[in-house]
Amino acid sequence: MEILDINGKQIQRNLQVKYIRTHTTGNVTDILVKNDTVWIKLDSSGLYYRVDYIEVIENNKAYMELDKKKNRLKPDKFNVANPAVISDHADGPGYGGG
Repeated sequence: MEILDINGKQIQRNLQVKYIRTHTTGNVTDILVKNDTVWIKLDSSGLYYRVDYIEVIENNKAYMELDKKKNRLKPDKFNVANPAVISDHADGPGYGGG
């Protein structure tokens, strides 16, 4: 039996894929057929996903580099336009309002 992703590409063990609903990526560790439905298990989550929602990642290296860049946001990269000022007055927010 040939296991295909949503684009008609063959799925095999150790192939990197993406679950399109949550964008979870990982390598296929197991393939299970139950009641005419095909499920694959990803190493990243340890969960089984229906093959109907799986997409093979074409260029593994390029995708992983992009994923690393997205997941490594550093606090110094964020600029705060209006920094919060905490009032030391006991009346709290709206003090002196009108």
